[in-house]
Amino acid sequence: MLGGGQFLFALIIAIALMPVFSFGQTVNKTIYGESLWRNQGYGVANHNFDIKNYLIDEMDEYPLNPDPTTAACPYEIYTSEVMPLYDQEDEYNNTLKIRPYSINNYTDYTNGVSAQDLLAIANHLIGNPSFESRSPTEDFPFRYISGDADYDNDVDLDDADMIQDLLLGYRYDLERNSWEWVHKEEVEDAEERFEESPYDFVIDYNWPGSEGIILPGLSTDQIEANNGDYFDFRTTKIGDIVANSSWTYPSANSWVCGSGSYFSGGEVSTRSIDNSIGTKVRAGTIVKVAVDLNVVDDIYAIQLPISFSEKDYELVGVDFAMGYNPRWNYNPIIQSLVVLDFAKHGDPLIIPRGKLAEITLKAKHEIRNVQSSISWNSEWNVEIIGKDESQLNAELKLEIIEIIPSELFLEIRYDGGYSKVYIESPKGQMVSMKFFTYQGQPLYEDQIVLNRGENYFQIPNHYLPGLYLVCVNSINEFRLTKLCIW
Repeated sequence: MLGGGQFLFALIIAIALMPVFSFGQTVNKTIYGESLWRNQGYGVANHNFDIKNYLIDEMDEYPLNPDPTTAACPYEIYTSEVMPLYDQEDEYNNTLKIRPYSINNYTDYTNGVSAQDLLAIANHLIGNPSFESRSPTEDFPFRYISGDADYDNDVDLDDADMIQDLLLGYRYDLERNSWEWVHKEEVEDAEERFEESPYDFVIDYNWPGSEGIILPGLSTDQIEANNGDYFDFRTTKIGDIVANSSWTYPSANSWVCGSGSYFSGGEVSTRSIDNSIGTKVRAGTIVKVAVDLNVVDDIYAIQLPISFSEKDYELVGVDFAMGYNPRWNYNPIIQSLVVLDFAKHGDPLIIPRGKLAEITLKAKHEIRNVQSSISWNSEWNVEIIGKDESQLNAELKLEIIEIIPSELFLEIRYDGGYSKVYIESPKGQMVSMKFFTYQGQPLYEDQIVLNRGENYFQIPNHYLPGLYLVCVNSINEFRLTKLCIW
């Protein structure tokens, strides 16, 4: 088995000596191989392989968006239905180019990656547990490749920080592609060297550039007899260290056979804002949202994705409980405010219980149902992770605690045949409320105290049916509306 440098040198010489002309006829053969993910347990749906015969069909470009190639679990079989090979089966006339590629967009980079993976890197660095001691233990070289997000052939906290920036939305890719491939036959034949130097086996190291894998001077006999020697690869997802399938559940994520490594468990609520009322707010209204957390055990990683659209709200500020300052950012790609924290040095996070955070939003336009416009992100589940990297039995609530109008607002509402005066006030204040006939004749006046936010007042019900006017006066504002009584 040639080392990376020896193989590359031999490959260059072989390409230089390749004939520049074609001879013989071609026949179409089906070429197939396995792309095995991590411990050969999952198919993958967001990458593909382009396999062509160099001397017959030169590759000039590749599809930008690969179609899903996943078969039923547990294996992915990729095929090239039209593969021209020379019919002189014992002649070494075929030179193959194999180019695995993935979408490499933001969804591809973040799929399966979460706060738990950040904690796994930190735990590895203190040896509790190390990549080598995780199960299955024989897969630890792939974990080193997966954890090396910044492509410096080492795993350290810089990699965790880069992945955290990815999840927060400060960056939209990593230094490596979202997937890395190694040749299955090569790593199995050089198992000890693969364990010592896993980065020397990735495709980008052995075949740099955009050409892909070049296998020169093969006979048709060789290709058909030893299909797996050329076309079987193992892949690893960059940033996805743990991929604990025992915690998966069906979700919108489809990168592993319709399921993803997102976590549910305990009493974590996926949507705890009450949608039954459907409160309407006007442009300029301040909406305050609280995140309440109660859990007994120590927390070692936390991920809170709170969804609201930039089209609906301006993010005014985020205030955390005293003494707690996690990293957070509004991620425009997933339209969510993401709070992300993990224990970097083995000590639990100091996270106060109770009201963990208060988020202040300002409505950019009229929103008819404020409750439905703010929620947990449905595709990035909440994670409250303990020392053993498992989901804790936590109680977590996301609730609207205050709605503050930008100005005095007056409206008549009808409930069960009764009319009520509805008033929104930006502050607590005393105002004058007056009733007039439609011709302007005064009928009723009262001094009322308004609370900040919503206020309701019952209208005297002894008036004859007709059209009336209601006005509210404060020191700086005047509001007038029509009242119909039937």
